[in-house]
Amino acid sequence: MHLIDVLEKFSFLFPIVIAVIIVPIGFLVKHFFFYKKEAKINPRVHISPLKKRDRLYAEIYNTGDEDISNLTIVIYWKQKGSSEKRKLNNFFNENESPILESGHYCKFIRKEEKKVIDGLPMYSDDGKIKFIISGLGVKSNKKFSNSFFINNAKDNEH
Repeated sequence: MHLIDVLEKFSFLFPIVIAVIIVPIGFLVKHFFFYKKEAKINPRVHISPLKKRDRLYAEIYNTGDEDISNLTIVIYWKQKGSSEKRKLNNFFNENESPILESGHYCKFIRKEEKKVIDGLPMYSDDGKIKFIISGLGVKSNKKFSNSFFINNAKDNEH
């Protein structure tokens, strides 16, 4: 049998052999040379203390890659030996004065937006206020939760 006869006899296998070889090679070329990685989107916030006119405030800053919805902030502290808890609902835009203006309820914070939070206790027995912040990334639909501590001046007269 000559080579040509053998090739003619098995010619029906050529499309299958080609498919088995070319399809995986095409996939690998596409994946390694033309694949665009999606940017990771992470919801993230930061809390920092502010003290103005003998009052304690906090500033929340959306440092993440997207807007955040379902924003919830709960604080914990100790007063006169017992644990206290409060859900924070009184927010101000960064250019508003908590002393002169009334706050608003906030369940949404845009990317790079800052809010000032009022309604913090002036002291904690241990000098720390714990913040538990949770929310949902608008684009990624990722839930997040984080905790922060803010030191406050322990006031022994209360």
